[in-house]
Amino acid sequence: MYIGYVQNTNAHQEPIATPFPEVHAFVLDKLKDRADCVGERGSYLKVFQSAMHYYLNRRHKAKQKKRLFEETAFYHWLYLFLLSFKTIFQSKKLISENVIIDPGRFLDNGESIFFSKIIKELGRETVQLMVRRPSDPKRYFAPLAEGESRKALPLGKVFQQWKDLRSVYQNAKVSGRWNDEELHYLDSSLHSYLLRYMACVGSYDSQKVKRVFFTVHYINEGFIAAMRDMGIKTIELQHGLISGADLYYTYSEDYRPWIENAFFPDYLLMYGNLWYQRLRKGIEWKEGQLLVMGDYTHLFGAQERTASKENLIILCAQKFLSDQYVAWIPHIQRHLKNHPEWKMVVKLHPYEPVVDVPKYMALADAQTEIVQSGSLNDWFSKAKIQLSIYSTTFYDSIGYEVDNFALINTGIYDAYVQEMLEAQVAVGIEEDEDPIAAFEAQRAKGELLTDRKEIYGDWDAQKFRDYLNSGKWK
Repeated sequence: MYIGYVQNTNAHQEPIATPFPEVHAFVLDKLKDRADCVGERGSYLKVFQSAMHYYLNRRHKAKQKKRLFEETAFYHWLYLFLLSFKTIFQSKKLISENVIIDPGRFLDNGESIFFSKIIKELGRETVQLMVRRPSDPKRYFAPLAEGESRKALPLGKVFQQWKDLRSVYQNAKVSGRWNDEELHYLDSSLHSYLLRYMACVGSYDSQKVKRVFFTVHYINEGFIAAMRDMGIKTIELQHGLISGADLYYTYSEDYRPWIENAFFPDYLLMYGNLWYQRLRKGIEWKEGQLLVMGDYTHLFGAQERTASKENLIILCAQKFLSDQYVAWIPHIQRHLKNHPEWKMVVKLHPYEPVVDVPKYMALADAQTEIVQSGSLNDWFSKAKIQLSIYSTTFYDSIGYEVDNFALINTGIYDAYVQEMLEAQVAVGIEEDEDPIAAFEAQRAKGELLTDRKEIYGDWDAQKFRDYLNSGKWK
């Protein structure tokens, strides 16, 4: 029985971070010996996972005020009918052979950082590009919310989906295993799933759209379910670090009773063999779903150095981890004072929450620069040391002769850090340890991976074209 987490659901408490191993243990204990998350149309395992993750981490914004799955079936159906009826004339359906859902990152010339190479192979005339984060509208067809704005009426496929979700919710409720707060989060997660399902069924022309390329399959189950029901192939692109410590990748054998017919994409494209070998450890992927395509982005490809090495530390922060980084940086600054010839650049995540930026900026001093932009290629060219907790940037710096040090004993992120140490992309360092002394003692010498192509292989355009023409993606 899971006993490692005590939850106080006081609504005034701030969000927290629960280690993923504890979330896994909590979910597995809740599901044990029951099929609460399994319906006639598939396994809603990941929807239950996300609901419990929000619950454990007090993500109050994830809770809908109106608990529609607690309402009568007639009220719930009528609510959906009126909601969808308002939208059916809002916009035209998506009709291109290929639809791309972009996270919203573009080069200065307007090309998509993640998808421009793929768009070139598909042919721009066959693509409708939508973005999650609105920016310059000349670069894409529509924001995602606008492109998927037509919600199908709760009839046919939608009715069957709605009926199945209500059945699953009721089974969970009558089991007695889920307290009222947990059911509230579950109600909200199922509602979000259903809204996305309705939006996709209403917005995609199943006769014309053949495939959708996107990033991140988790929290996208309603979208994947709709594509599956309409016969549209879903192809996920790796968007950064994939870890065995994640909630939604490399599922262990413990999840076997609920993994069949869960909502995963048809294919997952990866940068290199390291990620392929890591994902093969999970039970959720079938043979042929995992495809190494090389670096299809404009982010990671090995480039020529732009500068000579300097006595420079680059610290790449992760979004939503400001508390950990802001606590660590003063320790590093204390050591920097003993090395006046050294400096540190703290590089914030591109999507660092606005409320957290001032916390970092307040730490700037004569030896510490805080930046929100700049090329990682340039920083890695100059830096001798990289510090972080866990980050894709540890993998990115391989080949630049940078000594990577990952903060150990954080408690929350130890599983991620341990995996990076085992993958030889970083060596461990304590919060109060002098990173410059560790560098000068050659702590990382001979420990770090040097074959960059294992991580980011060359973009294989021919392999992509072969799959596109093989009929497997049709």
